[in-house]
Amino acid sequence: MSQVEFNQQLCDFLAVATTPFHAVSAMSSILEAAGFESLSSNASAEPLAPGKYFLTRNDSSLVAFIVAPMFRLPRACAWLAPTPTVLA
Repeated sequence: MSQVEFNQQLCDFLAVATTPFHAVSAMSSILEAAGFESLSSNASAEPLAPGKYFLTRNDSSLVAFIVAPMFRLPRACAWLAPTPTVLA
């Protein structure tokens, strides 16, 4: 992608994303089009299968991440959840 294309896409995004709420909505659409799966903030604390995921909170913040196929949590690592559990 050239600098001109990048700048144009950035300007297009900023024109749509005039508030944090609009930015999260626009980015959610972009991520879904790129194959990311939306997770509920109430999602199970079970480890995720390899894939691309994102979640939003209060429609004003967004976190996106990729779980690699060979990813393993370190021993005795707590999974982030309302009631964390230690995985051994």
